Amino acid sequence: MLKGQYDRAIQDYDQAVKLNPKFAKAFANRGGAYFSKGQYDRAIQDYDHAIKLDPTYATAFDNRGVAYDSKGQFDRAIRDQDQAIKLNPNDTVVFYNRGSAYSHKGEFDRAIQDFDQAIKLRADYVDAFVSRGSAYFSKGQYDRAIQDYDQAIRLQPAIAILWNIRCWTRAVAGDLVPALADCNESLRLEPGDAATLNSRGFTYLKMRKFDLAVADFDAALKRDPKQSGPLYGRGVAKRMNGDAAGANADIAAAKRLDPDVGRVFERYGIR
Repeated sequence: MLKGQYDRAIQDYDQAVKLNPKFAKAFANRGGAYFSKGQYDRAIQDYDHAIKLDPTYATAFDNRGVAYDSKGQFDRAIRDQDQAIKLNPNDTVVFYNRGSAYSHKGEFDRAIQDFDQAIKLRADYVDAFVSRGSAYFSKGQYDRAIQDYDQAIRLQPAIAILWNIRCWTRAVAGDLVPALADCNESLRLEPGDAATLNSRGFTYLKMRKFDLAVADFDAALKRDPKQSGPLYGRGVAKRMNGDAAGANADIAAAKRLDPDVGRVFERYGIR
């Protein structure tokens, strides 16, 4: 739905609540339209009203939780999703959304428990496999992350980003030849994707194929010049190739964009 369509939808919901101010679903649907426009506070106001009209409205609690999560108010998000689960304990999406809030909060074990439950309820839930893999990645449990990405790829093999995520994880874990194959498949599915070019550049960097790394980081930066990762990675590759001036310029530019980028690369085995 385009922005103008959201505006028209809001106008229609405005009319609906005028005609029936006790129509909880109209408030909730208008909240969804505001959420889709990024107007999270106005969405929350509508979800508030829907819940006052119908305190058993599980979806309104869940959607308000997602809005709070989007605002970085993770505890409020989790409280809403707790209530949604009490009202509807078999809703896979609510477990997924609460897991996402826990993950954003940095409570990865709690997140994994929720993603486990979402997958138990729906065995083909690709997003839950990906998010659980991301939580395992954040815990440094790369093998378990890769297992989840394996399952996601089995379910949706034509989605380029899944191959890219597994490429990156394998590269971080040091499994470089399979990582390269994953990145190549991602680029076959989505040629020129900046994120995958960055991942393949990182893989080449760890393989000590510095010219190829520089070429991929160059290509990624042409598509998105304000990425700290490719800048820093290109700087490291240039330094290893003996281009001290170019290396210093890239690394300095990367740190201006993200002062922590060097520590991130160190954590992933690049010094």
